[in-house]
Amino acid sequence: MIKKIKTIFKKIFKNSHFIKYIKDLSITILGVFVTLWLIGIIADNKTDRNVDMVINLIKMEMESNLKSLNGAQQKWENEQQVYGMIIKQNFNIQNIPVDTLIKHKNIIGDKHSFYVSNDSYEVFKLSQLMQHIEKKIFLRKLSKAYGTCDLISEKLSRYSNQKLDGINDLIYSTTDNKTINKFLNGSIYDFYTMPLNNHIFRINIYSGNSIISKTEFEECRKMLTSIINMIDNEEYK
Repeated sequence: MIKKIKTIFKKIFKNSHFIKYIKDLSITILGVFVTLWLIGIIADNKTDRNVDMVINLIKMEMESNLKSLNGAQQKWENEQQVYGMIIKQNFNIQNIPVDTLIKHKNIIGDKHSFYVSNDSYEVFKLSQLMQHIEKKIFLRKLSKAYGTCDLISEKLSRYSNQKLDGINDLIYSTTDNKTINKFLNGSIYDFYTMPLNNHIFRINIYSGNSIISKTEFEECRKMLTSIINMIDNEEYK
């Protein structure tokens, strides 16, 4: 029986057509595998390019948010500095230099805000590119940074709205034309006296540091700077 099987195989392999068929089939299969392998490489390269593109857009977004944060903090700190002087003088603003009051006159009506740009990050989250980020710690830091920005933006908005409540109460509760005229056309001390005598506006002066603190600004700045540096050093790969 074994001899018969050996004889059959010898005849098969002596057949040149069969051997050619096997060779052609092997080449075809090999070609399919090579093609699939190359397609995989091309797809991976395309994915890498897309990831790099979105990550660089996020970096630009972070840089914009950092610039906006610095401006918002500077404006908030200037206001708190003047309020601190007013509280220290027990609201006797005559003890504060005129040039200081004039320089910071806008704090009475200034609105505070921190616009957070997050379009690129939202696109990144909705896409399937996040799964291609190897360093998951980068994704956690990125999420925390945007979350912190949103929190500071919300707190500044709340602070500003509270201040606006004092301004509105001041406007609608004052019916004395003489007082209004002094506020609009009087001395710099008259300009400050009217809002500082309003109880709602005073609450805003006392509560500014309780709504948001300098430390929160600093922590947010560190987060944004860290993300920017990580992207520059390609630490997300």
